[in-house]
Amino acid sequence: MSEAAGIFEEVGDPSGAAWSINQQGDIARAMGDIDAARALYRRALAAFREAGDPWGSARSLTDLGYIDFEQANHLAGRAAFREAMEIFAGLGHRRGIARTLEGCGCLALAEGHSARALTLAAAARQLRRLIGAHLSQTEQSSLDRILAPAWRMLSDSEGKVAWEKGSAMSLENATQYSREEPNAISSGGLGQ
Repeated sequence: MSEAAGIFEEVGDPSGAAWSINQQGDIARAMGDIDAARALYRRALAAFREAGDPWGSARSLTDLGYIDFEQANHLAGRAAFREAMEIFAGLGHRRGIARTLEGCGCLALAEGHSARALTLAAAARQLRRLIGAHLSQTEQSSLDRILAPAWRMLSDSEGKVAWEKGSAMSLENATQYSREEPNAISSGGLGQ
């Protein structure tokens, strides 16, 4: 992959080089080398920005947001997801919006906002249904595992209300909701 980035640079394709770097980050992350993944995603983000590639920039930002979520760096994760959402929404890139909504949901749960987490996840799932871009079975199982505590922290009716709220959101409302600051942290209930 490193060689591919060099080839793309040699032939004058900075965006291709940035994608190659981002893929190296994906590989490092899959192998559990979070520090290397973060460095590669940051490098890819800089390369995407230099190349004027907003879609690639948003992808790297989302990847960084997930790493920040996993490392409990909530402020950085929220900033990365917010910037990615702004870009994806501006591009009308619905698959990217769905992935970012899922990340925002994971982050909301980590911050103690169970209902918000389920609302964001439901909005993402509904969007994926509409565009036919379902998560792989492995990705869906991972997301379900991450969000399972949200269901346990809420009563059945509260969980259902939060899920239905997200499922009914328009694309515009879902993206706006993801950008809003949650109210005071709630360990359960419908605190948003």
